[in-house]
Amino acid sequence: PICESCNLCISSRININKFTLSKSNKRNLKLNQDLRLIKASNSLKDKRYKLFTEYCIKRHKESKMGEMTVEEFSSFFYNQRNKTEILDLIDNSNNLFGSILLDILDNGYSAVYSFFDARLSERGLGKNLIIQTVLKLKKKNVPYLYLGYWVKDSNKMKYKILFNNVELFRNGVWTEKS
Repeated sequence: PICESCNLCISSRININKFTLSKSNKRNLKLNQDLRLIKASNSLKDKRYKLFTEYCIKRHKESKMGEMTVEEFSSFFYNQRNKTEILDLIDNSNNLFGSILLDILDNGYSAVYSFFDARLSERGLGKNLIIQTVLKLKKKNVPYLYLGYWVKDSNKMKYKILFNNVELFRNGVWTEKS
């Protein structure tokens, strides 16, 4: 957004070409080695809606998103104008642990929305969704994963700068976080 007297919202992205796994990322992958990220399956649509509402109620109590009907969720998550891809985080028994909606751009992908089983906070599933997405995109030679706006003092957006090779858009230029 362009607000006349404010510049708190800063666009963020991961430079996938330069991305390396930190020790923390490696621990997260090891902890979640039973999970894999796959292209979304229609068979998980009901589970995806249920997980989304549970996530919103647990993580975003102040938001009305958890009250979305199936139709509203479908409109939000499946009926996008842009070219999109949905990825699901599942285990070998096809249990759903998380999903991420991505816009496909000319120079990368943009994370529109992700959600996960918030009851399993010790597993770092949100972080795992991002790590596995980056690794999947790296195999496709996609240069960037856009994470959306980052606001310095927002705890809910803090995760966006915790990855290696994050770039922030300031003064019209992408620069590595400092």
